[in-house]
Amino acid sequence: MAAEIAAIIGFSGLMIGLSIVMALAFFGFSSKKDS
Repeated sequence: MAAEIAAIIGFSGLMIGLSIVMALAFFGFSSKKDS
């Protein structure tokens, strides 16, 4: 039970971190292309 909860929290945290990295990379690329 606790292991399943930890896995769900870890997976959602991984997805959030991944989307944050993708957003930062996208904004960095667009601003770099702008200048």
